[in-house]
Parts: sequence; structure tokens; C-alpha cells
Amino acid sequence: MTELGRFDRPEFEYLVIRGARRSFSVTVKSDNSVVVRCPMRASHSQIVAFVKDKSAWISRTLSENSQKLS
Repeated sequence: MTELGRFDRPEFEYLVIRGARRSFSVTVKSDNSVVVRCPMRASHSQIVAFVKDKSAWISRTLSENSQKLS
């Protein structure tokens, strides 16, 4: 099951992939797409809290990738 999310500060969109897993993970791909993987039963608020907690790392990685692509 997949869904899209949006984070406001810093602004980025992310793809949520729910699956048979116990933990959360976030990946920033080389094309600057952000993928969040989470358990099937994770609530929307849990996902948002996870993304908020990782937002500094996500933002830094997006910036680094943008510099590499330039």
C-alpha cells in the first residue's frame, strides 16, 4: 500500500510504503525522491512524527544531492 505525503518545513514530498515490517525507515534517492517505509498499522500521526524527527537529515541529504546533480 502506498500513499503520498507532504512536509512543510523544509518543504518536500514523500512516498509512504506500508508493508509487513516492524520499524520505520526513510530513504532519499539520487533523484531526490523521498521514500518512507513503515508498518501496515502505523497511524498517520506516527508517520508524520517520524518524518518530522528525520526532517533535518532529509533536508541535508536533499541539499547534498542537489549539489551533486548541478
